[in-house]
Amino acid sequence: PAYDLTAAAYPLASGFRAARVGGRAAEIRRDDLLRLAGEHDIRQPAEILAQVADAVGRWEIHAAAHGISRGVMAAVAGMQRVLRG
Repeated sequence: PAYDLTAAAYPLASGFRAARVGGRAAEIRRDDLLRLAGEHDIRQPAEILAQVADAVGRWEIHAAAHGISRGVMAAVAGMQRVLRG
């Protein structure tokens, strides 16, 4: 499920996610997501990832508007690297 790929304050005790992408529970890369999309006949996966990256790129604007702390904003913003490759 997609929720397992989102930010989590308390991932599993091991620090890994429950869902694996391309055999990985951590350090999931853009290539892993593209390969998974291909295995499941997802059309235009690069474009979808670009849209998600664009939305995530505006994370701090939305977070600040809703009173999210700077620490949480920085932690979530750091996860953008997966989408950009």
